[in-house]
Amino acid sequence: ESNARIMHEQVHLIKASMENLQEYVRHFCCTEQFRDDVDYIVANVRSVIAKSEESKTNK
Repeated sequence: ESNARIMHEQVHLIKASMENLQEYVRHFCCTEQFRDDVDYIVANVRSVIAKSEESKTNK
């Protein structure tokens, strides 16, 4: 249960950070490197979640 709470809190922090990031994107001109960095973060989180779900279903 403690791990679930920690994960829940971390997801909320990440969500708040992503909302802030979206605000920055709306108000400021973003470089190609900035876009690449955001794409990298999103792609890696997505792949880790997929691997986690896959390992749970294989157990």
